[in-house]
Amino acid sequence: MVHSAFVQPEELYRYNTVYGTYDKSNPIISESTEIDYHNDLSTRVYNSEIKSNDENIDSWSIYKSNNYIDVDRRYGELTNIVNFKNTLVFW
Repeated sequence: MVHSAFVQPEELYRYNTVYGTYDKSNPIISESTEIDYHNDLSTRVYNSEIKSNDENIDSWSIYKSNNYIDVDRRYGELTNIVNFKNTLVFW
């Protein structure tokens, strides 16, 4: 018994000419005038890592980027920081 062979209607691995064209697009990026690039950090207090005994590197000298406290801006900018009874007080 002879089976008929499958015949593809078009070539399967033909080169797609879209991949051989040059990029003719002209991207234009506009800089918005409404963006405020000025970062007012006058109400932000950065804190270091917690100090522990017998450490090779002093943790008080390590300030990670997300270790900070933002104070409410409606009271104005920070003017003073004081340690009172082992608690940090700032105003």
